[in-house]
Amino acid sequence: MYRKIFFVEDNDTKFDEVCLVLGELFPSHWQVSRASNMVDAESMLFAESWDVYLLDVSMDVTAGKAAFGLQSQATLGGLKLANTIAIEGLEKPTVIITGFDAFSNIPQGKKVNHVMDLNHVDQSAKAVLGDCYLGAVRYGADTWRQDLARVLKEVSFQWKF
Repeated sequence: MYRKIFFVEDNDTKFDEVCLVLGELFPSHWQVSRASNMVDAESMLFAESWDVYLLDVSMDVTAGKAAFGLQSQATLGGLKLANTIAIEGLEKPTVIITGFDAFSNIPQGKKVNHVMDLNHVDQSAKAVLGDCYLGAVRYGADTWRQDLARVLKEVSFQWKF
């Protein structure tokens, strides 16, 4: 039986490296679908029933360029998606995978309104998703692969491969 993993990630290298870890942890039993921006993520979230969510925190809003040729960024897009998951009753095991330690909600041309560190993101996701939230992994840290495998082992026990 295949399990469907919904991976929201805008960085190709990170996507590929995380998929390698998934392949080692869930050999031939998983199917990953990727949304590489927030517009696609919000659309794909409702398109199918997912078994696991892997969410980046800071996401491109659209696949193209925003106004004036600048890429539009949803700095806390992964948390926004987690809120949507909870509001819509779509909770499943969820892991945040991010390459950053801190996030701000700075609108372009404005001063920083709010800064969150990874611990605050982790606490916010737990508050929204409850027991479905498995934890945050700091991609790029020396032990990120082991950390991701450790967090996802709970999923593999639930699936009983």
